[in-house]
Amino acid sequence: MLASERGHVVLLNFWATWCRPCLKEIPELTALVEKHREHGLRMIAVSLDEPGDLEPVVRPFLQKWFPDFQTYLRLTPDMDGIVSVVDPAWNELLPTSYLLDREGVVRVRLQGGKSGAEFEAALLPLLDIPSAGR
Repeated sequence: MLASERGHVVLLNFWATWCRPCLKEIPELTALVEKHREHGLRMIAVSLDEPGDLEPVVRPFLQKWFPDFQTYLRLTPDMDGIVSVVDPAWNELLPTSYLLDREGVVRVRLQGGKSGAEFEAALLPLLDIPSAGR
């Protein structure tokens, strides 16, 4: 999944339907991705809801509230299993997002419900866009 995004800056977002700060971030994240898509920004979102909750919870939730939000669902019972691939020191705080540079290296970890402005400030150096050029 991440290897196919080489050459792009990737915003990797871990979220869940039961996480209020996650839900507040989603519209801001999708707006940022649209704003900076032409500069090479991509987003991969991963729901950390229970694997069996895809059909009864996650899919209906997304269809109702965020129909254009593309997300993956973890398939294992252990939340740490999927996040630890990116960050072995993950502390199970949601939301957690990682900004990966064009080579796939994690450059920034953002946790706990950040604003669009905070995400954009962290993204601009990776996108090579001057902050005045927003």
